[in-house]
Amino acid sequence: MKLETTWGRNGADYRDVTRALDDLESALGAPPDIIFFHGAERCNPRSVVELAMARWPNARLHGSSSGLGIMTRGQFQPDTSTFGLLGIVDPKGAYGVGSVVMGDAPREEVKQALRQALQQAGRPGEVPSFVMLTAPPGREEDLLLGIADVVGPHVPVTGGSSGDDGVMGNWWQACNRGVGNALVVVTVLFPSGAVVSSFQAGYEVTNLSGKITRATGRHLHEIDGRPAAEVYNEWTGGAIADIVAGGGKIAGGGKILQKISALHPLGRRAGTSGGVVEHVISFLDTVLPDGTLTLFTETREGETVWAMRGTDDSLLGRAGRVARASLDALSQEGARERVMGALVVFCCASAVYVRDRMPEVVASLDVTLGDRPYLGTFTFGEQGRFLAGGNRHGNMMISVVLFVSEVA
Repeated sequence: MKLETTWGRNGADYRDVTRALDDLESALGAPPDIIFFHGAERCNPRSVVELAMARWPNARLHGSSSGLGIMTRGQFQPDTSTFGLLGIVDPKGAYGVGSVVMGDAPREEVKQALRQALQQAGRPGEVPSFVMLTAPPGREEDLLLGIADVVGPHVPVTGGSSGDDGVMGNWWQACNRGVGNALVVVTVLFPSGAVVSSFQAGYEVTNLSGKITRATGRHLHEIDGRPAAEVYNEWTGGAIADIVAGGGKIAGGGKILQKISALHPLGRRAGTSGGVVEHVISFLDTVLPDGTLTLFTETREGETVWAMRGTDDSLLGRAGRVARASLDALSQEGARERVMGALVVFCCASAVYVRDRMPEVVASLDVTLGDRPYLGTFTFGEQGRFLAGGNRHGNMMISVVLFVSEVA
C-alpha cells in the first residue's frame, strides 16, 4: 500500500487540476486504485471528477464538498475553489464505491449504495474491514442503521456530512463518475493492510444533566419536564437569555449564536471504555417559540443529556489528540512505522469558530502524524465508531482514519 495527497487552488482551472493529477501519480508511482476527493463548494467538482476518471478509468472515487476548503500536510486552504485529493495504490486490496439519491427512506436506500460498493469491490456478500459514508446533512442516524442491517453493527463506519460555504444547501457529493447534491456515497474497504480510526469530541462534561422527557427526532422539547431552552439557558448562565424571556415564558425564538453552541454543546453518553466515558455531541441550532431546542442530531426520550464545556484551546488541540489516539490503537510492534497517511474529518462549525488559528490545528496534526500525508475535510455532521458505543452520528466531532500497510 502507498498513499499520497495533493491539492489545487482552483478546480475550475484545467491546468491546476492537471498539475494536481500529475503530482499525485508521480508521488504514488502508479495510477491510484482509489481516490478520496474533497473540495470547497465552488471548486467545480464535475470538472475535477471528469479529468481524474478520464485519466484513471479503473480507479474508484469518493468525494464531497467541504465547508471551509481543505487542509493537507502543512496547509490550511480556505479558498472558495480549492480542492484536495488523497490517492491510494493497493493492488492486493479491494475497494468499491456506490451511491444512491437520498429520498424518503434513507435506511433502505443506503443498502442499495452499499451493495453497489461491495459489487464493485468484487466482494458481494462479504463484510468489509471499514466503511466510509458521505451524505447530505439530515438523516445520518437512519443511514448508519441501514449500513448495520447489511454488514452488522461491528464494522467501523467513518464519515462526514457534506458542507458548503453558508449552510445554504449548496453541498455536493461525488461517486466514481457522478456528482450530485443529494447522493448517499458509501465506500467499502478491504485493504491489504489495516484501517484504524479514532472518533472523539474533546469536550469536558459538567455536573449539569437532565433526563429528556419529550423529544421528536432532532427537536428536543423538554428536559426534566421543562422547556428545553429554559433548562439550557440556566445551565449556561443565561447564554441565550436574549431569546428566552423571563418568568418561565419563551420569547419569539431565534437562532442560537454559533459561539454559544461551539463552547456549550449538549452531550449524551455513548459508552465507557477503559474507565473513560465517551460522549456524542449535539450542536444547537435554534430556539422555537415553545421552548424547543432544534439540534443537528436526533435525541430520544429517556436519554440523559449533559451540559458540555469547551474552550478555544481545547478545540484547537483536539485534532492532534485524536490523531494520537488512532496511533495509540496500533499496539502491534512496528505498526506505527507502517502508517502511510490519514483522512481527517473535522467539524466545520469548530473550524469556523477557530478559523484564525487553524494553522495551529494543521501544525498539531503534522507533528502527531510525523509529516505523513493527510487530507482533511470540514463537515456538517460527523460519523464514527466509539470504542464502546458503536457507530454514531454527532456534531463538533473529529475522526482520524489511518491507513496502515501490510507487514512486508
